[in-house]
Amino acid sequence: MKRLRRASLDVLIASDPGLTRARSAARATLTAAASTLALVPVARARHEPATLLLAGIVVGTMAAARVYDNSLGARRVTMSLAIPVALVTVGAGSMAASRPWLDQVLLCVVAFAATFARRYGPRGSTLGLLAFMSYFFSLFAHTGENDFAMASIAIAISVALAYVVTFGVVRDAPDRLLDGLLVAFRARAASVLDSLAVMVSARTPLWWRRHRARVTLARLNDAALALEDEAEARTHRSAVVDHWALDVFEVELAVETVADVVDAARRGRAPAGDRAHIAAGIAALGALVREPPAAEPAPCADDHPLPRAVARPLRFSRRILERHHPWRAPNPADAVLDEAVTAAGGVTPLGPNPDATATRRTAIKPTLRLAIQAAIAAALATIAGHPVSSARWYWAVVGAFVVFMRATNRAESLSRAWQRILGTVGGVVLGVAVAQIVGRDQPAALVLLFASVFGAFYFSGLSYAWMIVFFTTALALLYDTIGNYSSALLGVRLEETLIGAAIGAIVASVVLPAPARISVDRRAADLLREADRAVSALTAPDAASMPPRVRLRWARGVDRAVQRLRQSTSPAWEINVPLRVPPYMESVRAAVELAYAVRHLVARSGVAAGDQADVAVQAAPVAQWLARIAAARTALAAAAGLAPPLAGTARHAEIA
Repeated sequence: MKRLRRASLDVLIASDPGLTRARSAARATLTAAASTLALVPVARARHEPATLLLAGIVVGTMAAARVYDNSLGARRVTMSLAIPVALVTVGAGSMAASRPWLDQVLLCVVAFAATFARRYGPRGSTLGLLAFMSYFFSLFAHTGENDFAMASIAIAISVALAYVVTFGVVRDAPDRLLDGLLVAFRARAASVLDSLAVMVSARTPLWWRRHRARVTLARLNDAALALEDEAEARTHRSAVVDHWALDVFEVELAVETVADVVDAARRGRAPAGDRAHIAAGIAALGALVREPPAAEPAPCADDHPLPRAVARPLRFSRRILERHHPWRAPNPADAVLDEAVTAAGGVTPLGPNPDATATRRTAIKPTLRLAIQAAIAAALATIAGHPVSSARWYWAVVGAFVVFMRATNRAESLSRAWQRILGTVGGVVLGVAVAQIVGRDQPAALVLLFASVFGAFYFSGLSYAWMIVFFTTALALLYDTIGNYSSALLGVRLEETLIGAAIGAIVASVVLPAPARISVDRRAADLLREADRAVSALTAPDAASMPPRVRLRWARGVDRAVQRLRQSTSPAWEINVPLRVPPYMESVRAAVELAYAVRHLVARSGVAAGDQADVAVQAAPVAQWLARIAAARTALAAAAGLAPPLAGTARHAEIA
């Protein structure tokens, strides 16, 4: 039970590094609650309906959670611009309220402008989303020309409260954020080690365990890169930060080495006794990662590797590898490439014109293409939504618009459409159940409403489907609070959402489609170039004098290129997308193997080993990792349809 609690705590901490999602959700919830408490008395004093406050409350809530500019000053400017942007769109909606045809045309125009604004970076994306949502909720609340004054007051007060909450009450603390990211990284590493210990001890291998191991290793690398990004964002980079950056790299290498041993032991059908011994070593390494020693202990007289293992996690993992080398199956390409690579002294460079196929791009700019798609989808959703409900047709437009939010290609649009449908179905079911339980108890409905807002923003970074589940539940509770709830109304929302999402998916596939293969090939070409530069630098004659921090930077450059490649393929491998996994997904496996080999090449070059005299460090020669790099590059080029690397043109490099 204690082990289960510890593992659950590790997963919880690792799922939200630095509590960034929790703070974002807290800002949104506090802004929504404070705006409601401040604005409801104002509406009552002016004898205005409470529904006129919705646009203002929503704009303030989203501004508190959706401002993502890189600097504090830029976030303040974006938050300040939210007021005039929302006033313009709400004003346009209020003037068009008496002309049904005009508000439908303007909604399509706003959808185009909100999507096109993405070309201006985080600020454009945020303000575009706020513009669309403010116009949408002016339609939702039937804001007329005489209601614009109350809506303006609500927007100004709610955004002002969001400003206070964001930059005063729940403000970012860079020092605490860095500490939180470190804690989350250790928790993620410990969680991965726990999974590997279970995997190596299991009697029968299960495919989902192997899949989970690959996913958790990728998330461990993401956590390490988040730490690096936060450190790079600091104005003054200290020697202490450089030190723990190398320690983070060392722990990551240790976990990956253990995963390599576990996978080889499973495939090599190691005896139960050996697997139990490996599991014990993994447990010891997990304890070391969870509670690292304050200082490196002195060497132990005992020759057994485990007492000395507390000195350095990477050394420990390599000793596990050394002791169980019979179960580490060799890379199939090693036998073929080892001789050639050793003779060349390096890896072969990428063939000429690596972008030969990756530069297949549409003639139109991506943001303009998406904006045209969003406008066409909004217009078609307006037409298709009216027969279902002449009063709630705008739900279909929202369902079509969100298909193109944060999407860059057809696969991402289809993924968002599918997740929108799943989330709406789940939200309708949950909303009906919650509304039936709450009944007419308005205080309970308000509490659950704000809890749903928190859940929506907390899960927005993890799963779009779960975010929609909580938003739909919040909508049901909102209807219940204002006295308009009915299960039939939620049914209308579900029908309109299905229509809008389907139209968005069709438009993304037919009108100016952008296949995911184009972006995947481009990312693969970028990765190959980055890997070629890294290996050339690490095998150069003067590489021995390269500072450890610079060597680490080369490894992280390759890691970030792999991360971008994985992100470009994520819609194809997400389990909630009912699509066939395309053949180019092989490029992801090759890319992960390439980054893994480059990281270990950096370690063999001295960045994390620290003790070059250690026998375990010399167990895997540099040539082996160069061979694995060459094999991974060849596989990646083949999967991405790029020109294969040229053979026999590598320059001789003196390996330090």
